[in-house]
Amino acid sequence: MPRPPIAERVVPSLVRPHPERDGAFRWRGDGVSRIEGLSDAVFGFAITLLVVSLGAPRTYDDLVRMIVGFPAFVGTFGLLVVVWLAQYRFFRRYGLEDGTTVRLNVALLCVVVFFVYPLKFLFETFIALWLGPLGYALGAAPLIAQARAAQRALRPEQWPAVMLVFAAGYAAVFGLFALMHRHALRQADQLALDPVERHDTRFAVLEHTVNVGVAAASVLVTYAVAYAPALQGVVPREAFGAPGFGAMLGGFTYAATGPIMYLVARRHGRPREALLAARDADPPPAVLPTEYAFAGAPPADRPLPRP
Repeated sequence: MPRPPIAERVVPSLVRPHPERDGAFRWRGDGVSRIEGLSDAVFGFAITLLVVSLGAPRTYDDLVRMIVGFPAFVGTFGLLVVVWLAQYRFFRRYGLEDGTTVRLNVALLCVVVFFVYPLKFLFETFIALWLGPLGYALGAAPLIAQARAAQRALRPEQWPAVMLVFAAGYAAVFGLFALMHRHALRQADQLALDPVERHDTRFAVLEHTVNVGVAAASVLVTYAVAYAPALQGVVPREAFGAPGFGAMLGGFTYAATGPIMYLVARRHGRPREALLAARDADPPPAVLPTEYAFAGAPPADRPLPRP
């Protein structure tokens, strides 16, 4: 006998919105799954690698170098938290544990662990170069030393390749998130997503795709400017070199993410308000946690989880 649609098998109040954490989106993740447990362990390992890379200071000079490198640590740590938060929200919203979700999530974790050290290297190098002029202006020896070390570690002709590495990791992370949300959208009926939640899921796909596009644009700008014949005699090589100048412009391309996201969010917000008003007028029933939604209604002798 075919199983009835989930909308006919819901149990009131088992899954509800958490406005203080995720607005009007109802959460379907029921507790911490094995996938989330593995993910938290991998993110913890990535942060451990980041901390270990600092090393324990043994001299005053070591302590100064560690303090000067603190902005790079904060930047890398912040990006890891952004990725973890996006993954956390995905599993809370959809609670998926099927094979496709597992494969995409494992690929995401692999990218995160692999790019911890390259990401920290990039932040250390570029922040040191940006703070170098400030160090010279203030006569701050630690900033000057850090800038000189960065110049030795990364020559201008190597900058485009480094920007390519960063863009590859950036695009891989957000591309995987886009695929995960697209997969959740395909399961909309099974998950009993209402019109607002479907709209938000489409926006999540678009949001992550925009990030992938920005990374691709950064690579195009970097290599177009770095190796454009017209710039070979214009950009002073003793200052940047055309490759270094191209990488700098490619890095600034990521600043376009904010304005683009603002425009996309404004366009997304107008129809969402109408969908929210319609949902408030006719509230949907609560949905089952995912473990029940895909396994059928719980047995009669098994107590239902408390809301």
